[in-house]
This record gives sequence, C-alpha cells and structure tokens, in this order.
Amino acid sequence: MAETKFEEIQRKSARGIKWQGMAEIFMRLLQFIVTIVLARLLMPKDFGLISVALIFTQLAFAVFDLGFSAALVQKKEVHEKHLSTTFVVNIFSAVVFAFLVFLLSSTIASYFGYRQLKSILRLMTLIFFFYALSSVPRVLLMRALRFKRLSSLQAVSTVVYGAVGIALALTGWGVWSIVFASLCEQFILTLLLNIFSRWRIKWKFEKNAFKELAGFGGRVLGTRISAYFNNNIPNFVIGKWLGAQQLGYFSIAYQLTEFPVQRISKNILKVMFPAFSKLQDSSEEYNRLLLKVIYYLALLVFPIFTGLILIAPYFVQIFYGARWQAAIVPIQLLSVVGLIRSYWVINSLVFLSKGRPAVELRINIFYAILTIPVLMYVVHFDLNTVVAAVVALIFIFYQIGLYNALRIVKVPYLHFLKTLLIPVFATTLFVLFRQFILLPQTNHLSAIWQLILTVFVSVVLYMVTVVLLDRSIVAKLKGLIRS
Repeated sequence: MAETKFEEIQRKSARGIKWQGMAEIFMRLLQFIVTIVLARLLMPKDFGLISVALIFTQLAFAVFDLGFSAALVQKKEVHEKHLSTTFVVNIFSAVVFAFLVFLLSSTIASYFGYRQLKSILRLMTLIFFFYALSSVPRVLLMRALRFKRLSSLQAVSTVVYGAVGIALALTGWGVWSIVFASLCEQFILTLLLNIFSRWRIKWKFEKNAFKELAGFGGRVLGTRISAYFNNNIPNFVIGKWLGAQQLGYFSIAYQLTEFPVQRISKNILKVMFPAFSKLQDSSEEYNRLLLKVIYYLALLVFPIFTGLILIAPYFVQIFYGARWQAAIVPIQLLSVVGLIRSYWVINSLVFLSKGRPAVELRINIFYAILTIPVLMYVVHFDLNTVVAAVVALIFIFYQIGLYNALRIVKVPYLHFLKTLLIPVFATTLFVLFRQFILLPQTNHLSAIWQLILTVFVSVVLYMVTVVLLDRSIVAKLKGLIRS
C-alpha cells in the first residue's frame, strides 16, 4: 500500500530527527570537551571578549538574507529564480554589514573599553560572507529533508573547530584561538554545503522573485532582528556595566545551557519546519504531528535542564575549575531559561509553518521594550540578579507566545499540559529522590562521585518511570530508529 502524504512526511521527519540527533550528540560532546579544554587554557575575560564580538557578528545570521531562507523553506513551489535572487540578496547584505562593522569597530571597542575588540570584530566579518555563501545550499538540503547529509557536514566542521581552537590555545594564541577556530569552522561548512548540495552559484536577480519572497521573508526578518536583540541585551548590559570577567561567567553558563536548546530544540525546528509547512493545510494531521513533537521534546528537555540544575556545583568544580565558581548560580538560573527557550521553539514552529511570523515579531518587540529598562535597573545589583530577571521576563513572554500559538492551531491549553504530564511527573520523581534520599547518603563523597551517582540514579529512575507510564514508548523509539 502506498504511503499517504502524512506518513511519508512523518517518516522522513523521523529519519531527519534521528540523523540530526546522532550528529548533534557527537558535536555537542566534542564541543563540550573543547569548551572545557579552552576554559582551562584561557581566562574568563577571553570568553567575555568573544561574547561582546558575537553581539555584533551574530547580526549576520539574523539579517543577512532578509528572511528569504525561511521563505524558501515555507514556500510550496521554489524555482531557480528564487534561489539566485536569494543568493544575490545574501551577498549584498554581507557586503553592507561587513562594511558597517568594519567602520564601527573602533567606536565599539572604545565604548566597551576593550582595545583588542577592534581587531577581533574586523576579522570576524568574514563570517558574514560564509553565511551568505552557505544559505541557499543549506535550504536546498532542508527542503529535500536530507538531514543525514546536512548533519554529517556540520559534524565535520565541528571537528575542525575543536582541532584548530585547542591547537592555537596550546601555543599561546589566547582569545584568537576561538576567533580562528570559528572562522575555520564556518569556512569548511560553507565549502562542504556548496559541494554536496550541487547547486551552482548564479548571479541573477529577478524583481518578481524578490517580491514573492519579501512578504513572508520581511516578517521573518523582523522576528529575527527582535529575537537577536532580545538574546543579546543581557550580553550588552553585563559587558558594559559589570565587565568582561562577569560576562565571561555569563558566557560559559549560557553556552552550557544553550547546548540543548540549539542542538535539540532548534534542530527539531530545522527538521520539522519544512515538514509542517507541507501539512499547513491539513489541520488534523498537523495537530497530530505537533502533539507528538511536544511530547517527545518534553521527554528530552525536562530531565536535561532539571538535571543540569542539580549537578551544576559538581560540574563546575570538576570540569571548569575553581576560578569558574561564580558561574554556578548563573548556570542554574539559565537552565530554567533553556527549558523555556526549548519550548519557545514550538511556538516559532507554529508561527512560521502557518505563515504567521508577524505574531512572534510583535511578542519579541514587546519583550525588548520591557527587557531593556528592567535589566538596566537590576544590573546595579549583581550578575545573579540580572540572570534572575531574564528568567522572569522570558517566562512571562513565553506564556503569551504559547497562548497565541495554541489559538492558531486550535489546541486547548489543557490538552497541551496533558501532553507534558508524564515527562513532568518522571522529572519531579527523580528530583525528590535525589534531594531527600540520595543526597543525605552521599554528602560525604567527593564531587566526582556525587556527580556520577546523581546522573546515574536520575537517568535510571526517569527512564523506568517513563516506561511504566507509557508502555508504548519502547516500540515508538524502535520505530523511530528503524525509520
């Protein structure tokens, strides 16, 4: 019997998530090891400098293609004119933003008081062009749901990042080891994407194609820009008023808690966006797949972020060392932010696939309007207060986004909460067991043994609880692996 459209999309999406997930596990383990090594070799101030530089260079990701990449994925039919027009737009944007950053680099360095920042910013403008050259090939692989190929290429570039970063740090390059590692990573990824997508660059701009993509792309662009500012407001405030060292602590904490967001939730968005876009006119099948994604995402992210809160003190002591102790509380607080941001991705998935990016844009704008004065006020206390304020703000606005997303797909809020019951219950159970039974018995042990026992007992208890409450989970996971 031939597959239905829904079954085919679900099968390809499952395969995409599997390959993307396997690649991400490898990449995150490698990146985690690299970050640990660099944290041992470099100083907190070095990570702070890179965080300030990324405030400006990450603007390339948010702006360089004017949202056309998302428009290409969401659009039902894409022709060569759309691809070539998007490429020309990408290159033009890269030139403009590289020129602006190069021109303003002295002013930015003087404003933050870090003279070295000028050279870092100017060199990192190369990333703008790497993004521009890799955008169309990446979209073509995504539209074809060829996530095995995409994941493999990303894994190779991560290996390059680690090798270059550690080699340069060992030879005394300091903060430049991270700069050159990042550039090499993006160069290799851009080269491989262009080779394996088999798309050949065409310098052809068509006005009609631009107009077709600009409507949807413009709203996505607005959402990206507002999200970019929202994500970087804390870096800007901390870097300016608390200094590079405090920003270094925040940066390490953010990187650690952002790994699951970027490598689980956002990769689910990457895989599922084209799949949901194909189902946007089939409400019943769309909602059925959406609730599945919500459930499986919860199974992954609830125990990860909750466990990170529990093990943060041991984790920092063992892997980062004594000079990073000030990062413990930010890690615990940002774990809450990471959990919320993971589920914000579901909101984004609905807004994009249903052609309603303007809703998320409005939410992000209001978030920025409120965040700036709040953080400017609390920064006069300390780093932990700033992070706590971020937690409170993102929780409030996540609820606003969730309300709007569920209203668009006509899924009741209680139905959404019901989908989370098993992951929440299983997570709560291992937390209670650890705090009231395991912890009193292991307080006398070393940090590494407390870490090992906490992780082992929590994982076993969580998995057993989930299997007992959802007897079909094993069969579902086997089906996912086989697909």
